[in-house]
Amino acid sequence: MKETDIRFIGRKFKWREIHSLLTDKERKYLDNKYALRSRGGDNALLGSVMRYIRKSRQILDPTKTFSVFETNGLIQLWLQTPACRFSKEGKCTICNYWSGQRIPGLIAEIEKNVSIPENIDTILVNTCGSCLDSEELTAEEQEHLFRWLNNQPVKDIILETHMVTLSENMVRHVREMIPEKSLFFEIGQESTDKDVQFYSLNKPMSEKGRKIILNRIRSYGAKSIVNVIVGSPFLNREEQICDAVDSIRDLLQEGADYVMLFPVNIKPNTLVYFLYEKGMYAPVDGNMIIQVLNALPEELLPRVGVAWYGEHREAGVIPPYVPETDRMGFNEMLASYNDSESIEERKQHITRLLQLEKNWVSEYSRERIEGHFAERLDRAYQFLSERYGMRDEG
Repeated sequence: MKETDIRFIGRKFKWREIHSLLTDKERKYLDNKYALRSRGGDNALLGSVMRYIRKSRQILDPTKTFSVFETNGLIQLWLQTPACRFSKEGKCTICNYWSGQRIPGLIAEIEKNVSIPENIDTILVNTCGSCLDSEELTAEEQEHLFRWLNNQPVKDIILETHMVTLSENMVRHVREMIPEKSLFFEIGQESTDKDVQFYSLNKPMSEKGRKIILNRIRSYGAKSIVNVIVGSPFLNREEQICDAVDSIRDLLQEGADYVMLFPVNIKPNTLVYFLYEKGMYAPVDGNMIIQVLNALPEELLPRVGVAWYGEHREAGVIPPYVPETDRMGFNEMLASYNDSESIEERKQHITRLLQLEKNWVSEYSRERIEGHFAERLDRAYQFLSERYGMRDEG
């Protein structure tokens, strides 16, 4: 972590004034004690735990072929597909994009049943992982989808995908298939910190690899939206905020066009849900979102949005904590922030949010996630390895 200045509840912190994440000695200790380093470079313990946790996922009802969610001039079009391959491998500890199946005639059904209203500027397409992964949508289905998207009366098309799908051939192909729209690729990075990637998320990605892909997207006249989370497991509240701020700044410096901040929503069949049930993880607070925005250099604000802050609710999912008396105002202010384009407008919305949240006190205790990061990891990994470490191998 770098020495990020950050405003937090009226004080200023530098990351290293809190503490650094891990020393080389601590990494070696954890890696050896729990045999963490897999041949593929992933976290073997978290991978094993996540594969076990996800075993209980129900296959989606095949009649639920797609869904349409409208918000602020945007249509989110979700398609049922087979489960994300990275999910099946045990990666991405905060994520549950469901486990679906291949739906015959899926895109034809969308053509027949989805009509885009005139007030919609943008279509965002997502699946059970990545709409550019041939294990989810076949090449034929992708081409059918791209042709349909290119014919829709909207200005912008956003395709949610994974970094590894964005080969030179794929980016060129999508650009050629959707030539008449502003094209965006939305990518889940979550954090740029290597310790957070490996020890909290099990989602490693090199800085060099990110830069290559971000430059490739731009070279074909498309743009990138990279997702960052606030709320990584095993980090305390200050660390979670600092990690989000650092990651946003890193990605914009590396060539991302936009960053979308996602506060962690606690979803079933994820590590954070399991830890929450055991008293080892607290929900993200709404004021953590506000503090991240407030800590960013003002010139970056027009390139940073917020999603899943409570405006989109799902059964069984725990959203960021906001007092119910202020929930509507909080959602409206963040929606207005997202709709604003200028620095001054966005600063004004942040000021209003700061006034709203100044007296909030979370109802959730954070005692179980205090102490040094290495100590927290050691306690949690001991617990996980004793109960769930190798269950999926049997």
